[in-house]
Amino acid sequence: MALARETISEAYRESLEDCLKKAGFQVFLVENGEEALDMTKREIPDFVIADTNLPVIGGLDLLDSLKKNESLKKIPVMIFSKSGGSTEGKTALDLMATDFVIGFHTSPRDIVARIRSYFGEQKRYVVEVSPENEALRQLAKDTGYSSILECSSCGGRLVLQFLRDLKAGEKHFAISFICERCHQK
Repeated sequence: MALARETISEAYRESLEDCLKKAGFQVFLVENGEEALDMTKREIPDFVIADTNLPVIGGLDLLDSLKKNESLKKIPVMIFSKSGGSTEGKTALDLMATDFVIGFHTSPRDIVARIRSYFGEQKRYVVEVSPENEALRQLAKDTGYSSILECSSCGGRLVLQFLRDLKAGEKHFAISFICERCHQK
């Protein structure tokens, strides 16, 4: 697991690092994108988290480099963005990022849950919602979302995400609306 030090706020980074270690992941910390690329070539991690604002080589450029390298292109990469611009998310997904998260809107526990979901440990389902469904529109309104089921940040369509809550047991899921474009909750 690669995680950049400087671009993620220290407290958030420490919390994320702690959550990853508690979940059983070995974490390699790097200072910039160039170190991340070198470490990835040397260690071949199971998963990489790259901040879009990494010094020297940004996260999107790092992702592009990894995907162009035959021996590294299958490493799953989660792109982390503080600002969460919709163009960053689209670019990340176009470059074959495994996931795109908007930092500080996505808790460290949620990031770990997404990674565990990727490895099949935590089931994740995404269900399209119909704006014609009055119950879903009312649920969106009651939970602070637009009743027209559009993302307040980018205008993308909202979907329902069901994420297994491993602490509560296999039959328990956390349900939330997320934007299918920028993945913001």
